[in-house]
Amino acid sequence: MSCYQYYEFLALDGPISEEGLQYAKNCSSRAEVSRYRWVNSYHWGDFHGSEETLLKYYDAFYYFADWGSFRFSLAFPEAGLKKERFEPYTCGEHIEFGASLTYLAASNRHVLTWQFQEEEVCHDCCDDMGGMLGRLSTIREQIMQGDDRALFMAWLAGFDPEWVEDENALIPPIPPGMNSLTDGLRLLAEQMQLEDDVLKTAAELSSGQPLPESLPVKEVVNALATEEMKRLLVDVMEGAGDRVKAELIQRSLPVVSGGDTLQVTCGAFAARVLETREEIRLANQRKRERKQQEADRKQWVHLAHVYKTSESIWERLDQLLEKKTSSVYDVAAKQIKELHDAYDQAGDAGEFVERLSLFRGRYGRRPALMRRLGELDGLSYDG
Repeated sequence: MSCYQYYEFLALDGPISEEGLQYAKNCSSRAEVSRYRWVNSYHWGDFHGSEETLLKYYDAFYYFADWGSFRFSLAFPEAGLKKERFEPYTCGEHIEFGASLTYLAASNRHVLTWQFQEEEVCHDCCDDMGGMLGRLSTIREQIMQGDDRALFMAWLAGFDPEWVEDENALIPPIPPGMNSLTDGLRLLAEQMQLEDDVLKTAAELSSGQPLPESLPVKEVVNALATEEMKRLLVDVMEGAGDRVKAELIQRSLPVVSGGDTLQVTCGAFAARVLETREEIRLANQRKRERKQQEADRKQWVHLAHVYKTSESIWERLDQLLEKKTSSVYDVAAKQIKELHDAYDQAGDAGEFVERLSLFRGRYGRRPALMRRLGELDGLSYDG
């Protein structure tokens, strides 16, 4: 049985080094490889390189397998992301199934990986995965700018409101803006199979919190001491421009005090999720009922029209059956079923029985047509 796997790496901070390019080329003879992108899909074989090694050079990674496996990694310069920011959202142990956010330190970088693994699920093969990583990679800049929504969403995707180990434990900090997701965040929620009730609960809790505004870079630079500015310029000239940029971004981030963070226990959050789940269920039920009522109304109007024009319909059936083909018999059987329902709705079932008896008298020697009538609900055929 063939399997489908898709691998893609992107360089977001500029072209990778010659060393990185040579390693990337050695990972596969079929892959599309450049200093900015590595991409390949597999139907029978497997990836023979190292994701961890490639993420020393590239900045973003996307993986999809049709057996229900998803991984998405982002690499950050150490200066671009403090460990204390993402640590509350990470999973401390390996989870075989479900959603999680894991962390790896590699080559002076923080590598965060969002992953989701379904149990015994096989998706239809999809060869058009290009563009997924481009959309997801916008999350990297958002995180570097102080936006923790993608981090929190990983924790949310792994949260089960029906099984809470410690109800008194606090959930991780809820970032603002959960009620207004970007395209990349919506795609991440979809890939992590984040439940609507969990996401809606988080959105309601963060709705009153505005997204933090960073300081203008000009203000950050003007606040630098002369010696510090010289040090940063030397680092840029020596090829560490990405690290300098990350450090300046960190200095521009707003300071959030502990008192500004909403404190919610796992038990309270689970209770709100279950309430939201019931609200969504009832809303969907009402929506289905309204849809069914509208469908019933349209059907009633349609059958009323059929009953009103029944005489001409019987006449058209005689004209139609001048042809003796299976397709004509299918149309006739469908029309007679509608006539049956129309007469029944009008309370005139007796008239239908009489008209059907006459119809069978005229066409009783057409077994294919009579068989079709006998297969219809509410009608019988004695042979």
